[in-house]
Amino acid sequence: MSLKGMVYAFLTFLPWSVYWSLSGFGNVFSVLIPLLLSIAITLKDGVKPINTTSIVYFTIALIGVLMGYGFFIEKSVILGFLALSIMAFVSVILKNPFTLQISKRDYSEIYWKEKSFLFINNVISLVWGVVFLINSFLVIFNPYTIFLPITFGVIFSFMFPTKAVTYMATKDFKRYDWDVKADRIVIVGGGIGGLFCGAMLSKRYKVVVLEKTIS
Repeated sequence: MSLKGMVYAFLTFLPWSVYWSLSGFGNVFSVLIPLLLSIAITLKDGVKPINTTSIVYFTIALIGVLMGYGFFIEKSVILGFLALSIMAFVSVILKNPFTLQISKRDYSEIYWKEKSFLFINNVISLVWGVVFLINSFLVIFNPYTIFLPITFGVIFSFMFPTKAVTYMATKDFKRYDWDVKADRIVIVGGGIGGLFCGAMLSKRYKVVVLEKTIS
């Protein structure tokens, strides 16, 4: 992920960071400010899974707080992570993984509909869905442990694309890989094909090329 992508990811989740930070004050601004931020981001960036989820959640939370339901503030971290987890899973089901909007910042449009590009984003979105879900439970017992799954998610998001692309690019060739347990390989026929094959195999084995002699 480039610096541009990281900045974009930070701004995308900014309303949630503000929500969790302001919840300690226990007033309506804890959900009003994140809602306004979410609306501003959506107007600038367009309708995306994370943006839509933010607006819907903070609108419901604002109505709840105005009606006297304080758990939207008291349980902000648990509810927030649950909402993000549902968003991640639903975005994959709808074939529009939420990480796609971040990845598009780092890659040109030619890649956006490529199968491997979509597959990688589906996997990363699922992983983050699991991370958010785990954190919604961890915060109940020890809030400080939520950084462990998040750290894993960040590292996975950086490493998996490269590993996955390498694997998908080479998997079709692996069925042709073969390992001969022998001291010597004999090739019958010294034509161009036999000589080429012998030259290649000589890098790993002792090779003997046999050719019929004309008397």
